[in-house]
Amino acid sequence: MFHTIFRLGLILVNYFRQLTLPWLVALVLMLLFTGLWYQSETKTQQRIQMEQVSASIQLSIVPLLKNKDTELFKAQLNHLRFTSVLPLNSIAIFNHKHALIVASEIPDELRNYKPQEPVTHFSVQPYHNMQLVLQPLFNTDSAGNIAALPHLDDSSYMLLLFEPETSHTVWLVPVAIVALLGGAVLIVWQNALIQQSQRQHTDVSLLTHKLSQLQHGQLNVRINEELVSELVPLKQAVNDLAQHKTDAVQRSAELYQQLEEKAAQAQQQSHSLQQQMSLLKQQHTELQQGAQNRLLNLQQIYKLQPELSEDEFIQALSSQLCLMQLQMETGDNITLDLSLTEFVAAQIELIKARLAEKNIELQLFESKENAGCVPAISAGRLSALLTAMVQLGSRSEGVSEMTLRVKADHGGAAGTLFISISSNGNGISLPVRQLLNSNEMPSLPWYESDISTVLLLKRQLNANLAVRSLDGLGCTIEFNMPLPLTTDSPARIPHLLLFDNQIANLTERAQNVASLAENVVKCSDLAELTMKSNQYAYDITLIMLPEPAELSKWRDLLQNLTKRSQVLCYAASGQVAMWSEALQLDVHTTPFCLAHLQAAKRAEAEHPSLLVVDDNPTNIAFVQVLLKAQPVKLYTASCGLDALKLCRQQHIDVILLDIQLPDIAGTEVARQLRQLADYQHTPILAFTAHALDDEVKAFRQAGMDDVIFKPLEVAKLEQILRWCSVGKTDDINQ
Repeated sequence: MFHTIFRLGLILVNYFRQLTLPWLVALVLMLLFTGLWYQSETKTQQRIQMEQVSASIQLSIVPLLKNKDTELFKAQLNHLRFTSVLPLNSIAIFNHKHALIVASEIPDELRNYKPQEPVTHFSVQPYHNMQLVLQPLFNTDSAGNIAALPHLDDSSYMLLLFEPETSHTVWLVPVAIVALLGGAVLIVWQNALIQQSQRQHTDVSLLTHKLSQLQHGQLNVRINEELVSELVPLKQAVNDLAQHKTDAVQRSAELYQQLEEKAAQAQQQSHSLQQQMSLLKQQHTELQQGAQNRLLNLQQIYKLQPELSEDEFIQALSSQLCLMQLQMETGDNITLDLSLTEFVAAQIELIKARLAEKNIELQLFESKENAGCVPAISAGRLSALLTAMVQLGSRSEGVSEMTLRVKADHGGAAGTLFISISSNGNGISLPVRQLLNSNEMPSLPWYESDISTVLLLKRQLNANLAVRSLDGLGCTIEFNMPLPLTTDSPARIPHLLLFDNQIANLTERAQNVASLAENVVKCSDLAELTMKSNQYAYDITLIMLPEPAELSKWRDLLQNLTKRSQVLCYAASGQVAMWSEALQLDVHTTPFCLAHLQAAKRAEAEHPSLLVVDDNPTNIAFVQVLLKAQPVKLYTASCGLDALKLCRQQHIDVILLDIQLPDIAGTEVARQLRQLADYQHTPILAFTAHALDDEVKAFRQAGMDDVIFKPLEVAKLEQILRWCSVGKTDDINQ
C-alpha cells in the first residue's frame, strides 16, 4: 500500500511538469497577437485623429475664403499647421483642375500632384513614411455663389501631409510588457508546480506515517491537515480506519467501565444491605428495650394501682399500650378513613372531655386548607400525637385556657401538616423542654408517656418540634411534619354571617371559613349584628356568644334569625346553661370545628329578588357589580314592556325603576304594576338622576314607594337592600 501511494505521487508530479511547453507556446502566441492588435489599434486611432484635425482645419478655412489676400491666407494656413494637435507638414488647396491655389510649406513634388480619382470624401494614403490626406473643400455665400478667391469652385479640395507620430517600434513596448508579465506568470507557475510537488511528497509522507502509527496500535491519529485533492480519498480512508479503531477501543473501555460500575453497585448494595441489617438490629434492639421499658412501666403501674384513681390507672395503661402500638407500627396503613376536618371534630370531643376535668377551656382554629384535605397518616398516629400534645400543654400550673391550631399546607412537593398547642399558666419546666428539644429517645418512666409519644412520632414522621415557654406567660408546642396531602373541593355556602366580639379571633375565623363560604360577612358587636341580620337573608349564621349580657335583645335577635337562616351558637362551658335558658336554643359547648359548618343544613329560604329597569347598560353593569356579593337575586330589563312581561312571568320582591325609558315612562310602568294582584304591596323605587318636589309627588301618585338618585353609591345600596329585606318579609307574611 505504501508503494502505491509513492507511485501515485510521482505520476502527478510528472503530469504537471509536462504542462510547461504548452504554456510557453501560449505565451508566444499571446505576445504576437498583442503586437498585431496594438499596431492595428494605433493606425485606427491615427486615422480618426487625422480626420478630426482635417475637419477642424476645414471649418477654420471656410471663413478665410472670402479674403483675396493670398499672403494673408498663407500665413493663416501656417498658423493652423503649427497649432495642430498632430505633426502637420503641409497644407495645400487645389481647385478642380488640380492647380495649386495656396499652400503652406508643400514639397515640390506635390505642387503638381494629381489624384487618380475626384476628391469627394476624406481619404488617407501613405507618402514617403508620411500620411497624405485629401479632404474635399468648397464654400458658397448667401446668394449661392462660389467664394471670391480666384479659380475656387465646389470641386476644390485640401491636401494635408502628416508626419508619423511614432515609429514602428512603438508597438514593441506593450509586447515587451506582456512578455515580462507572461514570463513572471510562467515563473510563478513553475514555482507553484514545484511547491505542489513538494506538498504532494509531504502529504504522501504524512499518510505513510499515520498508517505506520495505526499499524503499531496508536490511537488518535486522525488526519486533520488539508491534503491535495488527489489524496483526499486516501485521507478519508485513513480517518475512517482510525475512527474504527478508536471506536473499538472506546467500546472496550465502556464495557470495562460498565463492569466496574456493576461491581460498584453490587458492592454498594451489599453495603446497603449491611446497613439495613444493622438498622434492623438496632430497631430490634430498640424494640426489645422499649418492650422491656413498657413492661417495667406496666409493672410499676400495677404496683401503684391502689394509689391511683380508676381514671388515672386506665389512662396510664392506655398510654403504655399506645406507645407499644406506635413502636410496632410499620407504616403500611398510612391513610385516614376520614377527612382532616371530620377527624379533628371527632378528636375534639375526647380532648374537651379530658380538659374539662382540669377546668381548662379549649379553643380550636382550623385553616381554610383543611376543608376536603386527607393527610397520608394513620389515624392512630395522629390521635396519639394530639392527645400527647394536649397533655404536655396542660402540664404547667395555672392553665385555664388552651388553643389548638391545625393547619394543612398544600405548598411544595408533598405538603405539610402543622399542629400547635398554646396554653396560659406558668409554662413547661426546663427539664421537659430539654427532653423535647433533644434528638435522642431516652427510656422514660410511665408518667412521662406524653414526652415519649411526641419524641417517637417526631422520629417516625421526620418532623420538626419546637417548644417555647415563659414563666407566667404560658407555653407553645409546635409540631410540623411533611406529609402527602390529597384534597377535594368542598361544597361552598353562598352567604355566611360570622359574629365574634374578640376582634383577633373574628379575623382568624373569617379566614378559616373562607374555603367553605363564598361570601363571609363579619361583625363584632350586637348592634352591627342586628343591622346586618335585618338587611340580608344569610344561609348560615355562626355566632360565638360573649359573656351573658343584654339577654332579651339576644333572644329577640336570634328568634328572628332562626326564621330566615341556619344558626350555630357557641359559648364557653360555664356560660352554656345560662345562654341555653335565655335563648331557648341549642348552644354548643364544643369548640367550633369546620366539620360542623360542613354538616350544617342550609336554610331553604330564597333570597329576595330585585328587578333593575334601566336603558343604560353602564348603570346595569354597575348594579351587578355592587350586588355580586350580596344575598339578592338580581333581574334586569332595558325597557318598560320587558319589565312588565318579566313581572307577569315570576314574582319580584323589589323593583328599581328608571323614569325615562325608551318605550313608556317609568310612572306608567308603576301604574300598570299596581293594577296586578301580586304587586299591590311590592316596593317600587324610582331610579332617577334628579327630581323636583312636584316630580316626587307624581312618582308617589303613580305607586312608587321611594326615590333612589343616580349615580348609585354604597349608602344608596344599603337603602335598596333594606327595601329588599322589607319586600321579602312582607312576601313571607302574606
